[in-house]
Amino acid sequence: MLSACSYGGFKPAVYRMNDSYPRISLKADGEFVFVHDFAASRMTIGKYKAHKDKDDNVYVVLKAEDGKTVYYFDVTEDSIVFAGEKSTPIDKSEEFGTEIVDGTEFPLW
Repeated sequence: MLSACSYGGFKPAVYRMNDSYPRISLKADGEFVFVHDFAASRMTIGKYKAHKDKDDNVYVVLKAEDGKTVYYFDVTEDSIVFAGEKSTPIDKSEEFGTEIVDGTEFPLW
């Protein structure tokens, strides 16, 4: 298991899906903040870690403070990509939400 530090194309930073939201802040201390909408009425916080699979692909696992919510993201050169089939589903907020499905890309901001 790898720490939250910079590793194989992955680095703690802010990744955002659109021009502004949803956005995921991965902090150097291993904490994350996932803000789902611009009103910040929905956000998830917790800890994350970077890992390598058997083929040396890097992925990031975000575990929320609630102990139930877990999000997986595959790491590319300049983005993280939601691995929805492994993750807790992300419900969009009715008023401001954006749908996040398997394969949704969050480019480095």
